[in-house]
Amino acid sequence: MRSELLVRAAALPAALALLLGSAACGGSPPAPSSAAGERPAAAATPTAAPSPPLRTEGVLGAAPSAAPVAAGDVATTSSGDHAGVPVGTGVAYAIPDLALPEALLPAGHDPVSDLGQYRLQPSVPGQACSSRPPFNVAGRQWTWIGSGRASVTVVVTGWRAGRGSAAFDDVVQDAGTCRFMDDVRSVPASVASAQQAWVASATTSTGLSPTYGAARVGDLLVGVEVLEPPSDGPALVADLLGAVADAMLASGIPAATAS
Repeated sequence: MRSELLVRAAALPAALALLLGSAACGGSPPAPSSAAGERPAAAATPTAAPSPPLRTEGVLGAAPSAAPVAAGDVATTSSGDHAGVPVGTGVAYAIPDLALPEALLPAGHDPVSDLGQYRLQPSVPGQACSSRPPFNVAGRQWTWIGSGRASVTVVVTGWRAGRGSAAFDDVVQDAGTCRFMDDVRSVPASVASAQQAWVASATTSTGLSPTYGAARVGDLLVGVEVLEPPSDGPALVADLLGAVADAMLASGIPAATAS
């Protein structure tokens, strides 16, 4: 009797191991036998959950398509300085997609974000904006991140017809709704495809050394900030301004061809 109990006790762990091993491999414990003449019920087939849609925002050259915004689809203010400016975050028209050549970016920079169609943007990344709504009617921002604190950020803002030049002057004079928090030092700049261009360097209170730039293309304003730029930051910013200005012109967006 004692030997029989020992044999049964030794067989118990093996049975448990077999059962657990079957479950771990995705199997199920054996189903109880069905009554004579009855067919066992078919096992339910698990339904796979649908995969989430692939996000391409921020992927270089694969930004989400910008659907045109039909005139009249967005509520606007009707009086005062902001007459014709969309209410809230609405946009009067869509800023086109942007694909910068990787060779133009500093080495090691990867795309991380595309904020999509969003009006409440600074004219130049790095500016701080007051609580007063800006006059721009469209906007979109992209960012690439490098090692350490290095980054490149591009903003394109759209302005009411004929106001692009005044928006550019606000940046240069640091007099708009959005302004720089630190002193900026202008340096000579030339961007062939833009009607106006400006580049400046700065040193922030936190020790960063950004280079800023702005270029006007019709009633569009291109703003660039390069944090921790390579040795010739102003030349890099001018090249980036030119590439974005070229992209806006090539897109055929009417605001880019305004005088």
